[in-house]
Amino acid sequence: MHDLVTAETLYDAAGNKLQGTQNTYELKQQTDATVYFPALVSVKQAICDNNGSDSMSTTMHNGTKPSVYDMTYDAYLPYGELLVDEHTSSEDMPYKFNGKELDQETGLYYYGARYMNPVTSLWYGVDALAEKYPSIGGYVYCVGNPIKCVDLDGKAVWLFATKLPGTHVPLATHTFLVVTGDNGKVLRYAAYGPQNGNPIGGDKLTECHYQQDQQVFTDFFKGKLNENLKGHPQKVKIPKGMTSNEFDKKVIQTINSFGNIDGITYTILGGGSDKTSGNCNTSSSTILIKAGVNKVEMESLESNIEGINTGFQTCKPKPWTKKEQEKALKEKNNSNRFKAL
Repeated sequence: MHDLVTAETLYDAAGNKLQGTQNTYELKQQTDATVYFPALVSVKQAICDNNGSDSMSTTMHNGTKPSVYDMTYDAYLPYGELLVDEHTSSEDMPYKFNGKELDQETGLYYYGARYMNPVTSLWYGVDALAEKYPSIGGYVYCVGNPIKCVDLDGKAVWLFATKLPGTHVPLATHTFLVVTGDNGKVLRYAAYGPQNGNPIGGDKLTECHYQQDQQVFTDFFKGKLNENLKGHPQKVKIPKGMTSNEFDKKVIQTINSFGNIDGITYTILGGGSDKTSGNCNTSSSTILIKAGVNKVEMESLESNIEGINTGFQTCKPKPWTKKEQEKALKEKNNSNRFKAL
């Protein structure tokens, strides 16, 4: 039996999926214990298995008092074929297996670049990278193993969470970023830590290339789950108004703009309000914030990181560029000089 996790998806009154609107509604508890929602918004709250497949959901519509809650129960076979599809309402939400839209006329799932037939377990359209993988059929979904593998959809920014490299502190969580290109090739990997490997603190905070990180993301992109991985890697949502190319470029530019100056120190706790210290988590989150990721998405990412992720910011980035870091150090030195007087 799969472990159960909760997920939430928002729809408008026509059943269209809304992106990035998780916090735009307000729950209003009335004296008769009825929950109301704003007009033109309905919420499908689902219980999912580890593959993201709905197993039960409730839907409340259009800010009016429903006579009954609409109950939906969906169960799937490994490739997304509906095994059970029961709901008390005549309305059926179009987004099903893996959160993809099911075309009711054809019975196909729309994945963006291609359609997939959940009955035959095949894509309708050849893989654009079929020539690079001659041993795998161009129409095969997830290398024939949808339980173990994920199907990447091109350019993406990924947030990984793992055990802390080189230590035996099981609860501490290390995060890093990976940017992938059209062909799934890693365009940039970014992780940060102590220059001399001291996990307690005092070393210079610098960009590090950890063998553990590289093995984790290499395994993941091959469909394997490394023992050092904490939870499922998260694909960062593209900020509103940006294209995928623009976001990838902005993330890489931000990574490359790191000041890396002496005086900016590593601390396992992230440094709190101290602008002159940080860790891997402050660095990962600062990059994303400066690249345009909003507070709602940052809070969502943070809530899904397993373990103790001290230092992960949701709205206030640490000084990052050389100019910003030099200013932070100057302010700290002036403050210390004032205290000495």
